[in-house]
Amino acid sequence: MALGSSCRKPLTDPADVRPPAPSLNRPSTADLPRRGPRGLLAAVVALAAVLISAQAHAQTPPPANPPTNVTVNFLTGVATWGDPGCDDGFRVNSRTSPSGSWPTHTNVASGDYTFTVAALRDPDYGEFRIRTIGDSPDCANSAFVYVSYRATTVTSSPATLTASNLNGATLTVSLGSATTTRTNTSANALASGVAASHFSLSTTGISGLSISGVSATSGATTATVTLAHSTDGRTTPGATIRVVVAAAAHGGSSALTSRAVFLSSDYDQDDDGLIEIRTLQQLNAVRWDLDGNGGVASGDQDNYSAAFPGAVSGMGCAVTGCTGYELNNSLDFDTDGDGDVDSNDTGTYTNWSPIGGTFSATFQGNGHHIRNLTLSATSGSPGLFRTVSGTVEGVGLPDANVTNTSNGSADWTGALASDIASAGKVIGCWSSGRVRGRSAGGLVGRVQGRLAASWSSATV
Repeated sequence: MALGSSCRKPLTDPADVRPPAPSLNRPSTADLPRRGPRGLLAAVVALAAVLISAQAHAQTPPPANPPTNVTVNFLTGVATWGDPGCDDGFRVNSRTSPSGSWPTHTNVASGDYTFTVAALRDPDYGEFRIRTIGDSPDCANSAFVYVSYRATTVTSSPATLTASNLNGATLTVSLGSATTTRTNTSANALASGVAASHFSLSTTGISGLSISGVSATSGATTATVTLAHSTDGRTTPGATIRVVVAAAAHGGSSALTSRAVFLSSDYDQDDDGLIEIRTLQQLNAVRWDLDGNGGVASGDQDNYSAAFPGAVSGMGCAVTGCTGYELNNSLDFDTDGDGDVDSNDTGTYTNWSPIGGTFSATFQGNGHHIRNLTLSATSGSPGLFRTVSGTVEGVGLPDANVTNTSNGSADWTGALASDIASAGKVIGCWSSGRVRGRSAGGLVGRVQGRLAASWSSATV
């Protein structure tokens, strides 16, 4: 007998049985050992490997799929889209110019699939894009769709509306639309349109105005609204009209307010040559017209017109022209009345920037006041005005808080003005509160011209 044969163990010895390699498929009975305790253990190991492999395969995220549709609802200002199957949701950017930069994105959680297009009701044109977020290659910032939209617009006939031609004037409303610039999607807005009964008016600065008729058929995307203005109706400068389209016919209670139509306005209603200021925005606009004639440089025209919307030619001043500004009422920088001038207040005036250069026109306060002026400067010469070479008269500045940390010997600081130039006049003005600076006065920092009948109780 050969040496090798005599030393080999029997094939049926259980110690020689080895478990088969795990398979991705369920093992057949032919693959299992026929008997012995190690054979049973091998069977359990094989089945466990199959189950673990199957579970791992089931948890792999599915590839992202483009949204089946993108819908922009112009009544609610909300875009919706299909689920692409990415666990981390979406990243959405919007912009108002096809060539502009994409601003900071907004993340939308997976399972939400909606995005409120906040700018939908304001610009003439806008875009937004939807990208997915996720760990898988198909989900990581995939650009799914770009949607461009045009907001609802309104035009008037006559093209220029005034208090005298409102009665019988018409407003034509064109509902917005949207299109996509990527395939596999669609964009729709107000597919069912609107009916005549869905229109109403929202106005500011106008009384006695109503709708006398609407020309629109059910499902229309354009309608004409006719106005009726009572003979005793009143209007104020900057008055606006908005057309409101009710969404009740579309299963919701929200409404789309079209862009405002401004009435052409006379901002010198008492014909004294002084442009009337009623708001903080209008006070701020004085910086673009330091000589007070109502004419501004082309680069500042948009800002000035936003403060004085719909102004008639010459701002309404007489043929001799405008010579300055006057307060029609008192103003307060603490617009919410909580005792603090902060980001919760209307406008961007939490840290006032002085008017000027040099203000060379007339500013008539008419006994009104401008409360809670807040200003903190590190250089220059701060105040409500920087330098006055014209006339400022009859205005109070209660509770002013003006600080200048500059160490410059010529950096004057005052609540009303840093400096009255040699030709300037300040008459009948006053202040209270606190003024701090190296060269500071409670009302005026330096006087070279005339200061008369004025006082200050401000802490300096």
